[in-house]
Amino acid sequence: MIDSRMIKEHLEVIHHFLGNRELPFLIDLTTSESVLSFDALKKWGQSELLNDHRLVEAYVVNNLADLIFMKQHIRLNKIQYPAMVFQGRKLANEWLKSYTINHNPSRYSHKQIKMTTN
Repeated sequence: MIDSRMIKEHLEVIHHFLGNRELPFLIDLTTSESVLSFDALKKWGQSELLNDHRLVEAYVVNNLADLIFMKQHIRLNKIQYPAMVFQGRKLANEWLKSYTINHNPSRYSHKQIKMTTN
């Protein structure tokens, strides 16, 4: 179980690594071997450290229960950036790429955004 203390350490490392960049986030929950506690997920979703870097965020899940849970997470935490839940990486990647290019055309191009698909 990943708890809020572990998430805090993880967030600090990500913040340090990203510097001043704002990027699209893809959170693939289909292959996770660990389970986030509700407090850890809330800390991830409301992190000011990460919010400075989030341009847009896509969650990938593999079952209906996770889909409903993540949609509730987005709604209840009043996420301030665009976020969507998908049941496949290909659709999530297409949405992230489309959003990024359409909303920041001067900062990104198709060649600069390299996202893998299944």
